[in-house]
Amino acid sequence: MIYYRQDTWREQIFRFSGTIWPSIWRKQVLMTIYTIASYVFCEKMGGNLGKFKGNFLGGILSFLLVFRTSQSYARYWQGRSLLTGFFCDLREIVILSMTLMPGGARGYQWRWKTSRKGTSTGEKSREMVQSLESFTDDSDRIMSEERVDILRWAFVVAIAFQA
Repeated sequence: MIYYRQDTWREQIFRFSGTIWPSIWRKQVLMTIYTIASYVFCEKMGGNLGKFKGNFLGGILSFLLVFRTSQSYARYWQGRSLLTGFFCDLREIVILSMTLMPGGARGYQWRWKTSRKGTSTGEKSREMVQSLESFTDDSDRIMSEERVDILRWAFVVAIAFQA
Protein backbone atom coordinates (compact mmCIF):
# COMPACT_ATOMS: atom_id res chain seq x y z
CA MET A 1 0.00 0.00 0.00
CA ILE A 2 1.22 3.48 -0.79
CA TYR A 3 0.90 6.02 1.99
CA TYR A 4 0.62 9.65 0.96
CA ARG A 5 1.19 12.81 2.90
CA GLN A 6 -2.08 14.63 3.30
CA ASP A 7 -0.80 18.13 3.98
CA THR A 8 -2.81 20.14 1.45
CA TRP A 9 -5.41 19.38 -1.17
CA ARG A 10 -3.13 20.74 -3.91
CA GLU A 11 -0.56 18.06 -3.12
CA GLN A 12 -3.28 15.44 -3.45
CA ILE A 13 -4.33 16.69 -6.88
CA PHE A 14 -0.92 17.48 -8.39
CA ARG A 15 0.96 14.46 -7.09
CA PHE A 16 3.47 12.87 -9.47
CA SER A 17 5.22 10.12 -7.48
CA GLY A 18 3.26 7.02 -6.53
CA THR A 19 0.82 7.45 -9.43
CA ILE A 20 0.66 6.31 -13.03
CA TRP A 21 2.00 9.62 -14.33
CA PRO A 22 5.70 8.64 -14.43
CA SER A 23 4.93 5.94 -16.98
CA ILE A 24 2.52 7.87 -19.24
CA TRP A 25 3.48 11.53 -19.06
CA ARG A 26 5.35 11.48 -22.40
CA LYS A 27 2.35 10.08 -24.26
CA GLN A 28 0.08 12.58 -22.54
CA VAL A 29 2.28 15.51 -23.58
CA LEU A 30 2.33 14.26 -27.20
CA MET A 31 -1.46 13.87 -27.25
CA THR A 32 -1.91 17.35 -25.79
CA ILE A 33 0.40 18.88 -28.43
CA TYR A 34 -1.44 16.97 -31.19
CA THR A 35 -4.84 18.15 -29.89
CA ILE A 36 -3.74 21.79 -29.66
CA ALA A 37 -2.17 21.64 -33.13
CA SER A 38 -5.37 20.13 -34.58
CA TYR A 39 -7.49 22.81 -32.93
CA VAL A 40 -5.26 25.62 -34.22
CA PHE A 41 -5.30 24.08 -37.74
CA CYS A 42 -9.09 23.90 -37.76
CA GLU A 43 -9.48 27.48 -36.49
CA LYS A 44 -6.93 29.08 -38.85
CA MET A 45 -7.58 27.04 -41.99
CA GLY A 46 -11.26 26.30 -41.47
CA GLY A 47 -10.64 22.58 -41.67
CA ASN A 48 -12.99 19.84 -40.58
CA LEU A 49 -11.34 16.68 -39.27
CA GLY A 50 -14.46 14.57 -39.14
CA LYS A 51 -18.19 14.42 -39.70
CA PHE A 52 -19.18 12.57 -36.55
CA LYS A 53 -21.74 13.99 -34.21
CA GLY A 54 -20.23 15.59 -31.15
CA ASN A 55 -22.03 13.08 -28.95
CA PHE A 56 -20.70 9.92 -30.65
CA LEU A 57 -17.56 9.49 -28.57
CA GLY A 58 -19.31 10.35 -25.31
CA GLY A 59 -21.80 7.50 -25.70
CA ILE A 60 -19.08 4.93 -26.36
CA LEU A 61 -16.95 6.14 -23.46
CA SER A 62 -19.94 6.10 -21.13
CA PHE A 63 -20.76 2.51 -22.08
CA LEU A 64 -17.15 1.38 -21.62
CA LEU A 65 -16.86 3.18 -18.30
CA VAL A 66 -20.04 1.59 -16.94
CA PHE A 67 -18.93 -1.83 -18.19
CA ARG A 68 -15.52 -1.47 -16.53
CA THR A 69 -17.05 -0.25 -13.28
CA SER A 70 -19.46 -3.17 -13.25
CA GLN A 71 -16.63 -5.64 -13.80
CA SER A 72 -14.48 -4.12 -11.06
CA TYR A 73 -17.41 -4.16 -8.64
CA ALA A 74 -18.01 -7.84 -9.39
CA ARG A 75 -14.32 -8.63 -8.83
CA TYR A 76 -14.38 -6.69 -5.55
CA TRP A 77 -17.33 -8.70 -4.22
CA GLN A 78 -15.81 -11.96 -5.38
CA GLY A 79 -12.59 -11.15 -3.54
CA ARG A 80 -14.45 -10.05 -0.45
CA SER A 81 -16.52 -13.24 -0.44
CA LEU A 82 -13.41 -15.39 -0.82
CA LEU A 83 -11.67 -13.51 1.99
CA THR A 84 -14.68 -13.88 4.28
CA GLY A 85 -14.86 -17.59 3.52
CA PHE A 86 -11.15 -18.00 4.20
CA PHE A 87 -11.32 -16.36 7.62
CA CYS A 88 -14.49 -18.27 8.56
CA ASP A 89 -12.78 -21.54 7.63
CA LEU A 90 -9.68 -20.55 9.59
CA ARG A 91 -11.85 -19.80 12.63
CA GLU A 92 -13.61 -23.16 12.28
CA ILE A 93 -10.28 -24.99 12.12
CA VAL A 94 -9.12 -23.26 15.31
CA ILE A 95 -12.38 -23.94 17.14
CA LEU A 96 -12.43 -27.58 16.04
CA SER A 97 -8.83 -28.12 17.09
CA MET A 98 -9.52 -26.54 20.50
CA THR A 99 -12.54 -28.77 20.94
CA LEU A 100 -10.71 -31.95 19.98
CA MET A 101 -7.85 -31.28 22.46
CA PRO A 102 -9.57 -31.47 25.83
CA GLY A 103 -6.47 -31.77 27.99
CA GLY A 104 -6.06 -33.76 31.18
CA ALA A 105 -7.76 -33.98 34.55
CA ARG A 106 -8.04 -30.20 35.03
CA GLY A 107 -9.77 -29.80 31.67
CA TYR A 108 -12.18 -32.58 32.54
CA GLN A 109 -12.97 -31.07 35.95
CA TRP A 110 -13.43 -27.59 34.46
CA ARG A 111 -15.88 -28.89 31.86
CA TRP A 112 -17.76 -30.88 34.49
CA LYS A 113 -18.01 -27.96 36.96
CA THR A 114 -19.01 -25.37 34.37
CA SER A 115 -21.71 -27.60 32.96
CA ARG A 116 -23.08 -28.30 36.45
CA LYS A 117 -23.01 -24.68 37.67
CA GLY A 118 -24.29 -23.15 34.45
CA THR A 119 -21.18 -21.01 33.90
CA SER A 120 -20.47 -22.29 30.43
CA THR A 121 -20.40 -18.69 29.16
CA GLY A 122 -16.94 -18.22 30.67
CA GLU A 123 -17.89 -16.74 34.02
CA LYS A 124 -15.48 -18.36 36.46
CA SER A 125 -15.19 -17.61 40.14
CA ARG A 126 -11.83 -17.40 41.86
CA GLU A 127 -12.71 -20.31 44.07
CA MET A 128 -13.45 -22.54 41.10
CA VAL A 129 -10.18 -21.62 39.37
CA GLN A 130 -8.19 -22.18 42.58
CA SER A 131 -9.91 -25.50 43.18
CA LEU A 132 -9.02 -26.63 39.66
CA GLU A 133 -5.31 -25.85 40.05
CA SER A 134 -4.82 -29.01 42.10
CA PHE A 135 -5.94 -31.13 39.12
CA THR A 136 -3.34 -29.70 36.69
CA ASP A 137 -1.18 -32.43 35.19
CA ASP A 138 1.27 -32.82 32.27
CA SER A 139 -1.52 -33.35 29.75
CA ASP A 140 -3.06 -30.01 30.70
CA ARG A 141 0.29 -28.24 30.31
CA ILE A 142 0.96 -29.87 26.95
CA MET A 143 -2.54 -29.06 25.66
CA SER A 144 -2.17 -25.47 26.87
CA GLU A 145 1.05 -25.12 24.86
CA GLU A 146 -0.55 -26.79 21.84
CA ARG A 147 -3.52 -24.43 21.95
CA VAL A 148 -1.18 -21.44 22.02
CA ASP A 149 0.74 -22.90 19.06
CA ILE A 150 -2.48 -23.36 17.10
CA LEU A 151 -3.45 -19.75 17.70
CA ARG A 152 0.01 -18.59 16.68
CA TRP A 153 -0.16 -20.56 13.42
CA ALA A 154 -3.65 -19.22 12.74
CA PHE A 155 -2.31 -15.66 13.14
CA VAL A 156 0.63 -16.47 10.86
CA VAL A 157 -1.69 -17.83 8.16
CA ALA A 158 -4.00 -14.80 8.47
CA ILE A 159 -1.11 -12.34 8.23
CA ALA A 160 0.45 -14.24 5.33
CA PHE A 161 -2.86 -14.10 3.50
CA GLN A 162 -2.89 -10.30 3.76
CA ALA A 163 0.47 -9.93 2.03
